[in-house]
Amino acid sequence: MEQKKEPVNIAADGQYDTRGFSALMCCVTVMDTATRLIVNTVCLDKNEEKCPSTNLERRGVEKALRQLIDKGLQIKTLTTDRSKSVIAMMASKFPAITHMYDPWHLIKGVAAILRKECKNARAKSFKDWCQALLNQLWYSVTSAKGNGSLCQQYAVSSLLHSMGIHVWEGGKFSKVLHEGQARALCVDTEEAFPNDPLELPGKFVHEIEFKEYLKCGHEHPFTETATKSILCPLSKSYNVLQKAYTNDNFLNDLMHLSPELATSSLEGFHGLVSNVYRSKNHYYNLAGFTNRTKLAVLHYNHNVFAEINGTRKVIGTLQLKAKHRGGDTVTKKRKTPPDFTWKKHLISEVVNAYEIQLDVLLKEGIFDSDYHEEMEEETEEIVDFDINIDERIDHLFDSDVENEDS
Repeated sequence: MEQKKEPVNIAADGQYDTRGFSALMCCVTVMDTATRLIVNTVCLDKNEEKCPSTNLERRGVEKALRQLIDKGLQIKTLTTDRSKSVIAMMASKFPAITHMYDPWHLIKGVAAILRKECKNARAKSFKDWCQALLNQLWYSVTSAKGNGSLCQQYAVSSLLHSMGIHVWEGGKFSKVLHEGQARALCVDTEEAFPNDPLELPGKFVHEIEFKEYLKCGHEHPFTETATKSILCPLSKSYNVLQKAYTNDNFLNDLMHLSPELATSSLEGFHGLVSNVYRSKNHYYNLAGFTNRTKLAVLHYNHNVFAEINGTRKVIGTLQLKAKHRGGDTVTKKRKTPPDFTWKKHLISEVVNAYEIQLDVLLKEGIFDSDYHEEMEEETEEIVDFDINIDERIDHLFDSDVENEDS
């Protein structure tokens, strides 16, 4: 990345050492969005930083960025979650870097609202729409390719589509939605009716306009291939949907969503860290916390390089139930087993370094004669361990797991 001398797009996310509010340490991980490789990690202890744990992620992001900039990297965009402290820090200290938000967190919040409505008896028709609406939201982010205005238009057009309106004229969101509902209800646009978009709170829905996107993207009229009943604009379920898609926070965040979807890969890395190398059920000091993170980076990057080089391939898929999708079935990739030869090399180097250090201490005569004899016996065992190292440590990797969500 340093040799290419090209601007890079990166993503950053923080992970704390506990699940609750007793966090002592935080690790901020930075990933290159193009290759999905981890390029930097910063581990901080709130006692050393002399600040509340809530400030650790902001400090870690700032420190990680400065380290990368000092190496000569030109950072074009940074994608993070919607942390207000990080947003303020980026605006004040790194104004030249475009700061974008991770869409996963936003869509996760919308999904919670929609799935909660699906649990109501009144939402029989709405249940068929729930996943399709979320899929459209993902499409809105990726297809807009960083164009915030277009992303807003894609997303809000879902309201029109769900009512059976597939072509519309340009204008303010509230006005177009009002006219669409009037068409769906077969009433005059001058009439007042419940859930009228013209009376929605907030300001953005009355300011932002449909400009470039004035019809649905599907080729055939939706009514010819209908698998779902259209939603009635007067229903409570539609009202829940309309409020979720037209509030100011939602529309403002759509302007800054990153199409790279990199932080989902970061979440996968966090799963690897906490499941294998640095469990949140145990305490580690800062050195242990940092070193275990480095081992996880070696593991993760090694597998990414294997995929880039073609030595690790997708060999099939699995159908699993996902908690984050309300128990819906999702498809996950099955890949060829990872190569952990690098771990064996690493352990061999550690053993060799221990032997060398031990030889130096013995030659300097630091230990008495009895201890000298005991250490010679242990050294012989270590040599035997080194000879059979492949056989002795294979079992260490049986429990390695990875999160394949990405």
